[in-house]
Amino acid sequence: MQESEEAKAERVVAEALRRHSWTETTLRLRRKGDAIKVRLATRLRAETTMTKNWIAERLGMVIGGRVSYLLYWDRRHRPARAEVEYDNTIDTFSAGFGEACRPV
Repeated sequence: MQESEEAKAERVVAEALRRHSWTETTLRLRRKGDAIKVRLATRLRAETTMTKNWIAERLGMVIGGRVSYLLYWDRRHRPARAEVEYDNTIDTFSAGFGEACRPV
């Protein structure tokens, strides 16, 4: 049986919460532009067909327009694809973000 897109998105969110030892409350209390939330939004956009508004609401990022801006900003400051080592997690990159985007 094929997993629905919303179920897949919820699974991705649940994995991220476990990985970072967060609860749903922690997710809501983190800043709207938190680096981990932005990486999670990026992963959700890449792996599911969920809308930006759905992602924004689910991650507590206010509105879809804010998600669009954060995804744009994240792409703009990421090094060229060949320079990044991505290990299929939401926030493990080998280069490019420095201290400013490390989780609190």
